[in-house]
Amino acid sequence: MVKRYGGIPLVLEPQDLDDDLFVERATTTATFQQIVKDLDSAVVNLPTISASAGNNDGHVHKGTALAIKGRVLLYYASPQFDPTEANTGRWQAAYDANKAAKDYLVAQGFGLYPSFGGVWFNEMNKEDIFVRRYQFTTGVASSFHNWSAATRPLDLSQGATGGNRPVLEIVNAFPMKDGKPITDPTSAYKYDPLYFWRNRDPRFKETIVYNGAPWGIGVSAPQPGRIEYTYVSAETNSPTPTGFYMKKAVDSTQTSIQAFNSSTDWVELRYAEVLMNLAEAANELGKTQEAYPELIALRSRAGIDAGAGSMYGLKPGMTRTEMRDAIMYERQIEFAFEAKRFWDLRRRRLFESKLNGTRRTGLRTTLKPGVTKAQVNALSQSQVEANYTQYFDQQVITMDTQFPINWKPEYYFFAIPTENLQLNSKLKQTNGWSGGTFDPLK
Repeated sequence: MVKRYGGIPLVLEPQDLDDDLFVERATTTATFQQIVKDLDSAVVNLPTISASAGNNDGHVHKGTALAIKGRVLLYYASPQFDPTEANTGRWQAAYDANKAAKDYLVAQGFGLYPSFGGVWFNEMNKEDIFVRRYQFTTGVASSFHNWSAATRPLDLSQGATGGNRPVLEIVNAFPMKDGKPITDPTSAYKYDPLYFWRNRDPRFKETIVYNGAPWGIGVSAPQPGRIEYTYVSAETNSPTPTGFYMKKAVDSTQTSIQAFNSSTDWVELRYAEVLMNLAEAANELGKTQEAYPELIALRSRAGIDAGAGSMYGLKPGMTRTEMRDAIMYERQIEFAFEAKRFWDLRRRRLFESKLNGTRRTGLRTTLKPGVTKAQVNALSQSQVEANYTQYFDQQVITMDTQFPINWKPEYYFFAIPTENLQLNSKLKQTNGWSGGTFDPLK
């Protein structure tokens, strides 16, 4: 709530029936302080659980609380809550908390899982710090979600569709295999917009499904060697409007029924985020060199080329501003579709500079004149990869057809809904909204 609204009412003692339940909003600072106090208490009282222990089964532990504390203090230090960046003590607190979280987790055997794509499917591996667990069991109480069903093509799914369809902007965001952006002329790999999947950061193919991509999902059983086609008329039911599907956390071994009743765990916070949170706090304190190993660890695990000096595509000797940009870029790629990007842009106050005035785009792919579906369906993966432009044409299309993105400064702290203001006469509306008198920066 605090990252959405700023300070909120804090009820910290049991209430009696005759107590005044009309509680004012505490300051944002007081709210953060209470969250940290609660987390400190959790660190003391939660059990110690190592990554390889049998009781590492999803229960929160000391390491979970330490990692969440690091995230919370990173938010508090960020420009959303300190636009002038005047309070350097906040960044120090964020640095200390994330350093403590990393050191503790390493001591308990936590770290990066060797496979980026496999993080989601080897459940409760050493990268999982804070996890929402699911288990579908027929006939007994169970929990499940339809993330996979909503993400897969409807032709190969059931009960849900239309979620997590990447736009061209995130497709183009992934760097080349040497870690350099597709626009960087110094990259060892030449970017070809017609064969855009070639020689990309290996995380690209673990995250993005494009026309002609290998994707072995099926209705009643996996289909090894299957090719996903998103060209116009290839899909009969609710085709993706952007030309892409998302692959992350979608188990290709599941049938359509299993995808609807999916029990794949949702990893809310993984060790990779602890590294990125620490890198960001270190950089803001001027410890820019300390940020490099954290980014390099992620890029090395991803399979990016080490390159000269084993920098994995990172520029040596970056300034604090350059490193800040590099960190936000790395977060965009590493955590794509993990519900992190919106909050990163918000806490860093980057919506206006990054998105305002832009429209999201997609890729419309069609068969070349004279090419038939039968011809395409007879192609092997290697034939598609080598001779793509013999069979397909592609055109960039605009997804936001009505208006460009227009984020306003007041959106960094949302308005308290009218019905809540009517229920509690002591609630003050947030500055920037009609009648607002509450300052979320205090």
